[in-house]
Amino acid sequence: MRNSANPIGYLQRGLLVHTLEKICNFGISHFLTPFGYSIDSQLFFKQYDINLLIIYRTNINNFKKFPGLEVELFRYPFLIFQKIIFINLGIHVWQQPLLLQFFTEEKENGGCLKSTIAFPIYNNLEFFVSPLAKSRGFIVGNIYLERAYEIRVGLNLVF
Repeated sequence: MRNSANPIGYLQRGLLVHTLEKICNFGISHFLTPFGYSIDSQLFFKQYDINLLIIYRTNINNFKKFPGLEVELFRYPFLIFQKIIFINLGIHVWQQPLLLQFFTEEKENGGCLKSTIAFPIYNNLEFFVSPLAKSRGFIVGNIYLERAYEIRVGLNLVF
């Protein structure tokens, strides 16, 4: 599905809000879930070092629509011990069909907290640590449907 609401599809970097280096971008996406499908309305806002993503999610099964909200701060520079590190902080809250069922009107509340700390090592290479804690429920890109705690560790190439 082509995202015709996104300015990048028209070769635009984003929407210039003011001349103070404020940039907004938005998109709409649709994806299948274990209980039906979801539609996201996404807003990305950038001003100086603030990169903020806000997503309003509508989770839909056979009978009902369930709301969800995701807010995430990306790559915020932070000075520690005379070195710059980058921090991501995110929170998701949602209502989804009880037990992720397609044929139910009952809801279940859930949420997720996540963060990432990235340490530049050399030029475009950085080491990262990314803990996440979530309740039962479906999150795009996460394979666990039950409550989960995880820590990801790895390397990023940043261009």
